[in-house]
Order: sequence, then C-alpha cells, then structure tokens
Amino acid sequence: MRMAPEKEPLEPSWLAQVKELLGPHKRYHRAQTEDALPSGVKVEQTSRVPKEVAYFTRWKIIHIECSRWDADAMMKRAEVHVVDLVDAATIKLNPALHSHALELEAADDGLVVSNRGGFHSKPDAVQKLSDCGCEEATQIMNLVRSCVMYEPGKKPRYENDSKVTTAWINVCRNGNTHGLHSHQPAKFSAVYYVSVPESKEEEEEDSLSGHLVLRFGSGGNEGNPALGLEDDRWCLWDHVEPKEGRLVIFPSSMPHGVLKVSTAADDEKPRISIAFNTGEKNVNLEKYGKKNKKRKKTE
Repeated sequence: MRMAPEKEPLEPSWLAQVKELLGPHKRYHRAQTEDALPSGVKVEQTSRVPKEVAYFTRWKIIHIECSRWDADAMMKRAEVHVVDLVDAATIKLNPALHSHALELEAADDGLVVSNRGGFHSKPDAVQKLSDCGCEEATQIMNLVRSCVMYEPGKKPRYENDSKVTTAWINVCRNGNTHGLHSHQPAKFSAVYYVSVPESKEEEEEDSLSGHLVLRFGSGGNEGNPALGLEDDRWCLWDHVEPKEGRLVIFPSSMPHGVLKVSTAADDEKPRISIAFNTGEKNVNLEKYGKKNKKRKKTE
C-alpha cells in the first residue's frame, strides 16, 4: 500500500509577506543562528547599557560581517542599533508627538513615497514642530543625533554625519505597509516608535504586525547551466518589533520596509513612527513651506 506523500506545512502569512517584500531569492536566512547562515556570513548580537547614559534601558547592536565574494557591497560590514528608552522618557515624549501626528494626518498634507496606504508627512514636519516650540520634537531630534554621534565604545562621529537633516511622521492603520526602500544618500537613518497598537492577531505566536524588516544583504546568482552554476540566490534579513519608546538606527543604504499592520484599534491608537535621516547634503526644506503657502492662497 503506497503511502500518500506528506504535505509541506503552510508558511505563516508573515513569512509570505517577508518574501514578497525582500524580492525573489532561493533562500531566505534570518540573522539569528550561526548554523542557519550562508557560509562566510557572521552575525553577532550584543546588548549593553552605557553607564554614563540614563535615558536607555537597553542598547542592542546587531553586527553583520560577510567575506563572500558574491555578496553585495553593502553587506561587507554593517550594524543595526536597537535602543529602548526608559519609561519616564517615553511618557514625556510620546503623548505630544502622538497628538501632533494625528493633527498632521487630519490636515491631509502628506506624501506617497514608500507607504502603501497610511499617512507620510513631508520631510520637514518634525523640524517645523520644533521651530514652533514643540519641545518633544526638538528632544527627539537631539536624541537621534546623540545616539548616532556617540555610539557606545567608539569614537564620536563627525557632526555633519550625525546631524538630523530630514525627519517625517508616519501613521499606519489596519492593512497599511511600507515597501522595500532605502534612504540614500543620507549617512544614517532611524525610526522612533510613538504609538504601537495591539495586533488583532495577538493570539498568534508568530504575528509580526507592523514589524520593521531589514535586508542586510544578498548574493548568489540566478544560475547558468552552461557554466555549471546552479541557482543559489540568497538573502540575509531580520525584523525588529515596534515598541513604544524604541529607536532603531541603521545605515541609510540598507533596504528596509514594514510588514502589514493588523489592528482593530485604528481610531484610538494607530501605529505612529517618526523616521529620520542624518548627514544629507544640500537639503532644502524651505521648498515644502513655499508649496504649502502657495496652496493656501489658491484655496
């Protein structure tokens, strides 16, 4: 009697989203365990809290190195920093930033860039809030600058590479995502989480509602039988859970995106984040103000 072949287990919905976001590869390696990584790829994760800094409960560093000849140049060496603020700092910053984000969304004065649905403010939004006296906007930009400049255990970076040059607000509601993109030619990019709703799939252990996905690098080839090469395209990635008071910093050249938000709390508590770029050159934020003024005159 022939046994029926066993059915392969279905992929969780979030994994299908990850693959769609990252693009077509033969193998997808999450940067977690050494034995699951491609040869020549090394991933280290460390957590520490600088004694001289009182704002953070944890500073996690994901360090990636690659010696493979077939890897893209970005992956030779890269780091991602996940910084969690103390509760007191989060409570001080987030309520005001939350209110301003919803006010901007209601004004419907945004852009469509990487966002698939949701609200994406103009890149001068946080600077404008700061200029208008919003202390929280000023503080969060200064915090990003300090974290980029004074990375634990390393010499301070140049002021021009650490200065926040553009910063904008994202509001994501149920079903919204951000496609894969990068922030070149900036030096560093960051995202700070102001508001994170509970997923309506919270009971699922593997729910990744609104998680940030980072593509550390990829390599291999599509195969050429004439040369005896098989299709060995591979991709190294990981995801970061959004958490209120969490700041994630990464190289601006690193492709990243956001998985679909799944929440039933759209009105009360959407997913609100602030994105930052540092070290950009020849940024002209005045053009956004001029466009706004011109539009008001014609209304």
